[in-house]
Amino acid sequence: MCGILGGIGAESDRFVFENIQSLHRRGPDSKNHVILENGLCLGATRLAMTDPHTRSNQPMIDLLTKNVLVFNGEIYNYKKLREKLINRNIKFDTESDTEVLLKYLSEFGIDGICELEGMFAFAFYNYARNVLIIARDLLGKKPLYYTITSRGLLFSSQASLLKNYTPDSSLNTDAFSEYLRIGYIQDPHTIFKNIWAVNPGEVLEINLKNLCITQKKIVSPKSIHEANTLNLHDLFNSAILERTVDHSHFALSMSGGLDSSLIAMQSAKLGLDFTAYTMSFPDSDKERYNSDSRAAQEICKNLKVRNIVVEMPSAEEIPLVMSDFISAMDEPNINPTGLAQMILFSRIAKDGNRLLLTGDGADEIFGGYSRHNKLSKLNFLPELKNKKLEAMIISGNMNKKLAKILYAFTPSQSDANWLYWHLVSSQRSIKKLTGIDYNVKLNQSIFTSLKKNTSRSKVSDLMIMDLAIYIAMESNRRLDRISMWSSIEARSPFQSEKIIEYGYRALENERFSNLNKKVMVDEFPDLKNLPLLKEKIGFVSPVGHWLRSNKKWVTDSLDHLNGLDMFDSKHLYQLSEAPYKNQWDSTRLLWSLVVFSHWFKSLQKQ
Repeated sequence: MCGILGGIGAESDRFVFENIQSLHRRGPDSKNHVILENGLCLGATRLAMTDPHTRSNQPMIDLLTKNVLVFNGEIYNYKKLREKLINRNIKFDTESDTEVLLKYLSEFGIDGICELEGMFAFAFYNYARNVLIIARDLLGKKPLYYTITSRGLLFSSQASLLKNYTPDSSLNTDAFSEYLRIGYIQDPHTIFKNIWAVNPGEVLEINLKNLCITQKKIVSPKSIHEANTLNLHDLFNSAILERTVDHSHFALSMSGGLDSSLIAMQSAKLGLDFTAYTMSFPDSDKERYNSDSRAAQEICKNLKVRNIVVEMPSAEEIPLVMSDFISAMDEPNINPTGLAQMILFSRIAKDGNRLLLTGDGADEIFGGYSRHNKLSKLNFLPELKNKKLEAMIISGNMNKKLAKILYAFTPSQSDANWLYWHLVSSQRSIKKLTGIDYNVKLNQSIFTSLKKNTSRSKVSDLMIMDLAIYIAMESNRRLDRISMWSSIEARSPFQSEKIIEYGYRALENERFSNLNKKVMVDEFPDLKNLPLLKEKIGFVSPVGHWLRSNKKWVTDSLDHLNGLDMFDSKHLYQLSEAPYKNQWDSTRLLWSLVVFSHWFKSLQKQ
């Protein structure tokens, strides 16, 4: 929806002036900034989605309190919050959720954040207290980064914009190692030293007089913990309508699986005007990569929904797509799905769409992954709280068969419970390659809020970790960056706070035995009439084919890395043979290095 930035200190004005244009893709409709009497400078670019008039442009100032807000996102329950404020004799000048958020925070402060439903990253200046509050939603749908140095405080929707204003913002080697281990970087760390991400759900209160963080906590919305009386059918329809209200047309990212098909089916029943977009891989070396698009076309035909099939470029053109992907992500990310999304979302924007719905989050909420089902069969086994055992599993160094046996006894709340399924590379292989001996540790602070009303079990803890880490720090991050690169707002109905609460409650009532999205299928029996893929492939991409088709590109990438004096040459170049030997683990590592090489080259050009 928007891009925000600002700060206080000697360089804050220059930071905003020099970098606000860099957020143009996040907000092409307007850009503006204000400098307050205390020296605080706040800037914003806007993608006008709600009340698209100039009166709702940002930064927004409350003339009565002198409080100021810059806000990126969408508050879906803003009309309900507006009525609450009107009942307190508070008046409004716009129809925007921005003004509602500004006045709600002015009235209730940090305590009011738990009432918000939606996606957000904002900076709120409280004039009377001379404090700045910066915060993000619990699922990390919108980004926010900051740095505090002797020069002052700066924040931005884009981490790299802070780099040249932070004295030591060199490569964060621990974050780099984590990227090689799991394919992305966990908040609050970033690829740069001394530049931090606001954690998902985190609220920071900063005293602007001394730049001290006076309050720091994770806040979760009330609606994610309070049981409601509505059934899933009504909740899901409401989630779709909340995300499409005031929009005459929207796009849907469509696959051949259950999640996007349910959105398509219900949107059609609601009489909404939308077009489904599907990705195909005509240049793939394996036909299985196109089974998803064929199924999507059949489903759309069945539902009488408009469907546009977007073809992925040839393998030889992947280096060009990679350049845009790196620019959009602003950091290295191993997931090749992002390249397909770059092409798909570009076409969606070209067709004049501003709003996109996706099925992201359904698997994490309704137990849709095979790992959830496999783990449910191990619930009867005792947990062995042995740190050495957990460390061995996290390292990824042991024999896979042995690791599988030992994993069955790991504690459900341990890092090993999640990392066993998500590791890309072993600790040993990364140490040989880089000399860095770093083991991944999960950001456990995020889990507490999500676990509040859910009993502990191997499956429930794994699902909550999936939601708090993978969805918030990889999937939603990638979705936001790539959609915003094309000035599109991406929204995910399954990530409605009320649906998350319903999903976990429904699964818990059956002791997590009703996995594989059975809750969804039972509630929407018409899904059984659709030609859904039994095993959805989604946007899985032919990475091996891409690498084999671009031998010089791969060699040039490795040559660039070899020149950085960060890698062992022997192990580095050995990886180039992996795609030809059907060595999948090494192929993924090679792909992550090619991505990193592109990112590092782009950094050197800045």
